[in-house]
Amino acid sequence: MAVPDANPSRHVAFLKQSCGFSTQARNSTCCRKAIRTTNPATLAASARRVLVGPRGAVILALGCFLHTLTIVVVWALGRAQGFMLPVTDAAVLFTVMVGVQFVPISISGWGLRELAMISLLGTHGIAPERALLFSVCFGLVYAVGSLPGALIWLLYSFASSSRTAQHDALPLSRKTQPGQRASAGPRQAPTAS
Repeated sequence: MAVPDANPSRHVAFLKQSCGFSTQARNSTCCRKAIRTTNPATLAASARRVLVGPRGAVILALGCFLHTLTIVVVWALGRAQGFMLPVTDAAVLFTVMVGVQFVPISISGWGLRELAMISLLGTHGIAPERALLFSVCFGLVYAVGSLPGALIWLLYSFASSSRTAQHDALPLSRKTQPGQRASAGPRQAPTAS
C-alpha cells in the first residue's frame, strides 16, 4: 500500500532530527510543518522508508555514533570542571539533558536543561553554581558543534529550492511526473513491421 507523500523532504528532516542528527532541525519551519500536517500513516510510511531502506543501517549507526560522541563531550566537560564522572554517569546526564531539551516550552531547552542539571547534580553535593556552569558550557559546546550541520542544512535547502525553481521553469512537455522517466523529445507511436 503506497501512502501519498506531499513533501518527502519534510519527513526526512523530521526523521533526521528524531535519530539525533540535528538539534536545530527540531525548531525549523520544515519540521514544524511536517509534524503539524502529517497524519500518522504518512509519517510511519516515511519512517519505514528511511529506516528500513537501503541506507537504514547507516542512518542508525550514525545516530548512535553521534550520541556516543555527545556522551564523550559530557564526560570531558565534567572532567574539565573537576567532576570525576564515570562514563555511565555521563550517559545518564546526557539522557536527562536531551530529554529535558525536547520539552517544547523553551528555545532549544535553554533554562530547562540548567534547572534539571542544578537539581540532579545538587543531589550529589555539587554546588548550584558549578552545575549551572556545567550546563551552560554543554549548551554552548552543543550549539557550536551544530553549526556545521546548520551550514549544510542551509546550503541544501537553497540548492533544493533552486532545483525546484529550475524545474518549474521547464515547459510542460519536459517536466516529469513521479515514477516517470524524462523523455528526450516527443514520443513516437510504435510502428508495426
